Amino acid sequence: HWKSALTTDLQTWYIILHTRADHPTIEQAIRDTWTQKLSAHERFDFIVGSDQSEPQHDPVQNYLALPVAETFANILRKTLQAWDYMLKTNASWQWTIRTNNGTYFQPQRLRNLPRQNFFGGHITFSDFVGGWFMVFSRDVIERLVAYVQAHPHQVDQTTVGDDVWLSHTVVRQLHVPMVQLDTVYWTNEEPVATLSKTAQAYRLSLPLGPNKTGRVSRFYSLHEQWT
Repeated sequence: HWKSALTTDLQTWYIILHTRADHPTIEQAIRDTWTQKLSAHERFDFIVGSDQSEPQHDPVQNYLALPVAETFANILRKTLQAWDYMLKTNASWQWTIRTNNGTYFQPQRLRNLPRQNFFGGHITFSDFVGGWFMVFSRDVIERLVAYVQAHPHQVDQTTVGDDVWLSHTVVRQLHVPMVQLDTVYWTNEEPVATLSKTAQAYRLSLPLGPNKTGRVSRFYSLHEQWT
């Protein structure tokens, strides 16, 4: 397990999933499905806001509670704080994914990406990478965190979504190009058997139903299809 002090245990991937305390059924579906395919060198955490003064990490339950209010407006701050914490406490992860609890991954299809100067995912409107699947190499996150520390007002004053801000900052300020990865945005009622079997990530959208049962069932449907 990851420790609070700096460790050099081999970790290739660090995946952060935005979630809230009222989504236990989706969290369980994630634990039961694609995270079961992660290797011993790949880690995920649900990140949540809290009233603590310092980050609190539970590597057994896969939770990282950050000292920021749990609001939609704070998603960007929460994301940046998670990366800052993990850069300081683990020296070896090579890539990271910023995602949410509506995405299903095929981890085995994400293990041969460039290790340097990489930023990719599902490009939206030819302008930004959607927040449900944003992939970065570690060196880009190191530069991004340093940029934010030098320009904190840009986070405080932004009026755009966190995925737009992250994309524009990485592309325009750090000069890292966006790369379109193999994704599926599952919005309609297509049978699971008809979906692409080569995609690296699947966005599970409507219908949700009470307690997001529609999305939960889709996690299990995808998992059963390709397990």
